[in-house]
Amino acid sequence: MLSFASMAAPEVAENVFDVILGTYEEFLLGYALQKGKDGQFSLQQFFTNHSHLGSVRCVAAGGKFVASGSVDETIRLFNMRSRSEMGSLMQHEGTINSLQMYKSSHLFSASDDTTVCVWSTGSWQCLKTLRGHKAEVLSLAVHPSGKLLLSVSKDKTLRTWNLVKGRNAYITNIKAVADFVQWSPDGAYFVIAVGNRLDVYSTEKAGKVHSIDFGKRVGAAAFLSDDVVMLAGDGGNVEVHNVRRKCVYQMFAAHASRVKAMQVVKVPSADDGTFLVTAGSDGSVRVWNVDLENLDASPSLLCEARCGCRITCMAVHSVHEEDSGPRKAKRKKKRKNVAVEGSEQAAEDVSCNDELVENSEDIEQPLDASSDEQTGEAKQVSFSEEIETSQYEIDATESGAEDDDDGGGLNASSNFENEGDARETGTSNQRSRKRKKKAAKQTQAVDKAQSKTTPKRKKRKSNNKP
Repeated sequence: MLSFASMAAPEVAENVFDVILGTYEEFLLGYALQKGKDGQFSLQQFFTNHSHLGSVRCVAAGGKFVASGSVDETIRLFNMRSRSEMGSLMQHEGTINSLQMYKSSHLFSASDDTTVCVWSTGSWQCLKTLRGHKAEVLSLAVHPSGKLLLSVSKDKTLRTWNLVKGRNAYITNIKAVADFVQWSPDGAYFVIAVGNRLDVYSTEKAGKVHSIDFGKRVGAAAFLSDDVVMLAGDGGNVEVHNVRRKCVYQMFAAHASRVKAMQVVKVPSADDGTFLVTAGSDGSVRVWNVDLENLDASPSLLCEARCGCRITCMAVHSVHEEDSGPRKAKRKKKRKNVAVEGSEQAAEDVSCNDELVENSEDIEQPLDASSDEQTGEAKQVSFSEEIETSQYEIDATESGAEDDDDGGGLNASSNFENEGDARETGTSNQRSRKRKKKAAKQTQAVDKAQSKTTPKRKKRKSNNKP
């Protein structure tokens, strides 16, 4: 059930972005950050959903879509543009622990069933099931290029997946159960939360370069820039660290209790610059303004809202990034081609019959790709033993990320989808050949039957003698 609350803010208020909250009480709540005419910010609730049958564990947003995962083993889908519920995905056979959207084209999900699924937002079909972990998968993170995927599990390993080939690249034994993994904006670093510390890994050096001791359990982390990370957890404090210089800028109190989720939002059209959204287990969500030029200064609190539930996860849906990227460009190009063809056809018909031609609306066809399963096993190595291998593979990935025209990564022309298209093309050609062979056999059978029913003419003897 999806219900929308009436907006309390005036109609002239500007909607900056939406904050989606998942709660232990099975609710999914939506708050809109609005900026009034007087320049004041406020959080206004605009929807409540209670479609899950268990507590909500994770939520992700990308383009116009929002997805939520729960202990009821389902993924619920929502369209934020039309403010409607789209349906649910039921591929997994365990609790959905982590979700992440890659732009507006793909959704990744991790579950207690030890698998990671790759979904296409065009058809909402499972394009690939990544298998390899021996225990529950707790968190995943997609590289900004869309060519690598990191996943951590209760089997105390970090797995790196090659999304171009759709298989496991290598395994890292981290010797502890990690809570979450996250990439930096440029993909140069990634962090892993293990208990009270946050380990920082460098893709350039292919190893751990820094470890931050938070003193209490780390619950959330967010990158302000490529080398500045914020971490929070039990106690409600937020610390700001520089992972390259290995120093700390400051610490400020964000909540009275545990910080469950935190995310940095940069809105290009906003004059206030960079926002920080924090959610606490006490049911409060706060929006802060961060000055990137002066990281020693504490962020200023813009607004706050209390939902009255125990918050478990959070995602930010940016209204300025809806339906952006290659998919949007592809549709624009397709509409342009259809418009040109329609205008040419209309001109021909007017010159011949003086009739108007009405062009049909362009409808994007959903992708049809099969759900291949990954059965290959990667060689297990320790992180010190894999430095040379990971260095080579990540460098190759980074060099490939600079050229998006090659079709690598998870763009609209993904390898998963290309494989499905190739199989469809091969199947259609095979069916066409079978039909031709069948028609030829039928023709031969008819000719043979006609030859049997037609009486043979007897040859007349010639009476003319030589």
